Amino acid sequence: AHVLYGAYPPGGAATEYDAFVSAFRERFGGRDAESALSRYLEQTPRLVPAFAALLRGEPPPEGTDPLNRDALQTVFVHAARALANERPCLFIFDDLHFAPEEGRALFAALASALAGTSALILGLTRPVLPPAWMGELERLGHVGRLVLDRLDRDAMTAVLAEALESTDVASDLLPRVESKAGGNPFFLFELLRSLREQGTLRKSEDGSWMASRASGPIEVPSTVRDLVTGRLAGLEQDDRELLDVAACCGMRFDPVLLGEALGLGRIPLLRQLGSIESRLGLIRSAGRTFVFDHHQVQEVLYEQLSAPLRAAYHAALLDALLARPELQELDEAEIDGELSVQLCTHAFAADQGTRVAPLVAPAIERLAREHQTEAAINLGEQALAAKGVLGPAAQVKVRLRLADVMGLVGRRDDESALLEQALAMTDPEDPGPETGRPQHTAVLQRKAAWQLIVGQYREAQETAERALVLAEEAGDDALVVRVLGTLGMVNWRLGNFDRASELHQRRRALARKVGDEVSEGEATGHLALLLYVMGRFEDSLALYESALELAAAGGRRRLIGVIHGNRGISLRQMGRFEEAEDACNKALQVAREIGDRRLESNVTGNLGNILTDLGRYMDSLRQQVRQRQMAREILDRRGEGIATLNTALTMLKLGRTADARRTIEEVVE
Repeated sequence: AHVLYGAYPPGGAATEYDAFVSAFRERFGGRDAESALSRYLEQTPRLVPAFAALLRGEPPPEGTDPLNRDALQTVFVHAARALANERPCLFIFDDLHFAPEEGRALFAALASALAGTSALILGLTRPVLPPAWMGELERLGHVGRLVLDRLDRDAMTAVLAEALESTDVASDLLPRVESKAGGNPFFLFELLRSLREQGTLRKSEDGSWMASRASGPIEVPSTVRDLVTGRLAGLEQDDRELLDVAACCGMRFDPVLLGEALGLGRIPLLRQLGSIESRLGLIRSAGRTFVFDHHQVQEVLYEQLSAPLRAAYHAALLDALLARPELQELDEAEIDGELSVQLCTHAFAADQGTRVAPLVAPAIERLAREHQTEAAINLGEQALAAKGVLGPAAQVKVRLRLADVMGLVGRRDDESALLEQALAMTDPEDPGPETGRPQHTAVLQRKAAWQLIVGQYREAQETAERALVLAEEAGDDALVVRVLGTLGMVNWRLGNFDRASELHQRRRALARKVGDEVSEGEATGHLALLLYVMGRFEDSLALYESALELAAAGGRRRLIGVIHGNRGISLRQMGRFEEAEDACNKALQVAREIGDRRLESNVTGNLGNILTDLGRYMDSLRQQVRQRQMAREILDRRGEGIATLNTALTMLKLGRTADARRTIEEVVE
């Protein structure tokens, strides 16, 4: 077949027939263009010299007939029909939305003239072309329109699974690339290429792909940024300035706030935004707000701002928020999490963090609860690095909140450093609420939880016992509830099951008394786990159902994931393997969506054990190797030991005795 491709350039630089000239030049643009064209333009031989010169990018020869609009349409149509009569043809004309009116007219002429031939003509465009022109085309019986939506989450997972030959690795990777790709297939493949180059995606010894998340945030390739930059090139100055300020608000922005910051009237502003949406498709309305068409559009706009201008825009947005009447009447404690995030984001970007210092810890907590971990870490590190912004009490609170987020993503060394810094700033002898005994006790509880995770069980027991004494002396029931949970888990790890059961039952009752549904759900789940350890699998399943109800009532997705994972363990012991696999997959989905590396690691190993029971040894081995890798990355020594042991046991199933022996020696070590 003949395949001819041409595209219109962005930014208003397109001439009438750019795409058509470049497409036909590939076929006829050589020095012997005239002789090649003569075979196809037998009906218009006098137009051949000027047409050949046009394809070569030269002026028409002296004495030849000029190519006016009608003549150009004639030669393109005749050449296209002649090619289609010779063999099947595919004509592709890209970025028609950049074409001037004459270019669109030529496309319509070709579409009409090629009816009944062995040709397919494709016009590729964003949905911003004149509706009247599109309607005229679609009235032709042989013309159709195909709308290509962005890939949804399932489609992106399927594409990744095919490219990486693994559904598991695709599911691992999706949360990291989903927002960066935004459903755009080109972006998705460029991100994959970049991840391979960075080493985040690498092949294991058996040739399968593995994804590491220890290397930090994903860098967007220059090919993607260049494409977005080209798309922004057509913006008028007023439109660009408006979108620059909108980009400082993030992916979603409030047009009312935009107008308040810029001093623009609401109706003119909304008209301008509507015009940008209809002409360029860079933004779209979403209820009372607007969103950028793609994350990369917002990110490129923001990154191309100079630092002083960016700070000035953020300052204007901060002033507009703080000037709102409803905010004047609110106490700091009444400002909701979403608003605290907005205020902190603009304040620190404008180097005015002192205006929002009390809101930093609530803002981090809000971002973490919505699983925006990178944003939470950035805000916390900004606030701690800004001199003179946070007082001692606020620094302790921020370090505690930030440590929680670091633990979620498996950055155990950073988590430990933050806790030690917070501990050094508190005084157990001071009864004051700022940096005295209450804060010291809260930090001790978190330190005990960290020691538990990294396998320092005796140290964790000592720290938690000390925290429990202090919390009880202070009569702080909410803190006692948290400490009891940590101490119960420590005793479970040490094999003190009766003591662990007593602590979790006490925690459950106290949590119910103070109305803490989340802690009650956690305690119920831990009691179910103890019943599993004692072999009472049916009883453990019943308790898990109660724990799920409490977790759902409290809206805590992580707890829901933990309970599903533990249910899978009980179901496996009862021989209900398909139900167990389903429960583990539910837990994995939650873990990946919220970015909880430790939960994902544990459930991956549990799923591997279920696959072993089902006789799927190679699938099982892949899961156990993946758990081992993840546990090592997040410094989960116990998890790494379990995964290594299970890897060895599966190797034995596969007859790899020497490999199994070496691996078991690693477990002992």
